[in-house]
Amino acid sequence: MSKNIPIKNIFYLLIYAWDRYQEGKSINLEIEKSPDLPNLLSNLLFKLMCRVIKKGLDKDYFEENEISSFVKGKILFNEVFKKNLIKQGKLSVQIDNLGHDTHVNRYIKATLIKLKKNTKLEKNNKKNISLILRFLENVKTNNNFTQMEKSVKLNKNNSYYVFPLQVCKMINNITIPSKNIGEFIFKDFRDDELRMSEVFEKFVRNFYATEQKKFRVKKEKIKIDAQGEQRFLDLMPSKETDVTLRNKDKTIVIDTKYYKEPLKEHYGKFKPKSDNINQVSDYLKNMEKLNYPDNKAEGILLYPVVSTQKRIEPTSGIYQGHKLTLYSLNLNQDWKKIHNDLLNLVDLN
Repeated sequence: MSKNIPIKNIFYLLIYAWDRYQEGKSINLEIEKSPDLPNLLSNLLFKLMCRVIKKGLDKDYFEENEISSFVKGKILFNEVFKKNLIKQGKLSVQIDNLGHDTHVNRYIKATLIKLKKNTKLEKNNKKNISLILRFLENVKTNNNFTQMEKSVKLNKNNSYYVFPLQVCKMINNITIPSKNIGEFIFKDFRDDELRMSEVFEKFVRNFYATEQKKFRVKKEKIKIDAQGEQRFLDLMPSKETDVTLRNKDKTIVIDTKYYKEPLKEHYGKFKPKSDNINQVSDYLKNMEKLNYPDNKAEGILLYPVVSTQKRIEPTSGIYQGHKLTLYSLNLNQDWKKIHNDLLNLVDLN
């Protein structure tokens, strides 16, 4: 399905999903010149790391032991006597050095090294990676990406690393070892239903949070219609919307679905899965005991499609007492049309 989605549109999906649209669109990437997503992400990471270097690479203090002829730091007396250093006129000391060998720099350096080993990466991108690696020369690294990622902790002093860190995580998620030892290849994450489903959901939610002010936007848990002791209630399924739009007059619940084949043929007709429709309806039914406008909430079942797929023509009606809209968003069209289609979907144009 999704290999037909233009690389430019994939980029916009990602920067909205990462909640970095304003920052992302300000970067001159020449997206149309990127042959594929890995080269685009490589170029993006290079531009982001140039900004990081300009602001200043992350630093921290590290304890280091050394043999010194001068008194400095903390004297390690056990080492002094063990190695008989006094006769040599020297001391074993522990000092605190300020350097760039931090967890976030290690993770980024390891990602850049992995990128550089990809055989399909363009020469210019590999050259740019080498330039950034020069600034990380004294940073240690290893191949345990999972452990390195868990070790990264950002704070207010290095929060400008958020965007490049998100790009690194995406790169590592779509990279797999090649048959040639030490080399890596990219899998097309656009054909990964689970990952693209997550990206599409976050894209839709952050798009509405960014592009309009009429509704408050959130992902929220819905209190289910159930009574009983706490042990019973704890075993009941939890319900959480993908996107909820709300103002004083209207509540809209959007359920996003991403499938390679969004519609199933049933007696010669292509229809959405009944489970998908029932899920949206279930959200709305469980909101009926809430205050207005939640008790009159509307539902939207939103599928992304490309031009080669069967699609649902926009249609609305009343289903189990609530307005329900079925809609296929064409991701193969110009980005401005995607933008307008999403605003029109909730009557914002």
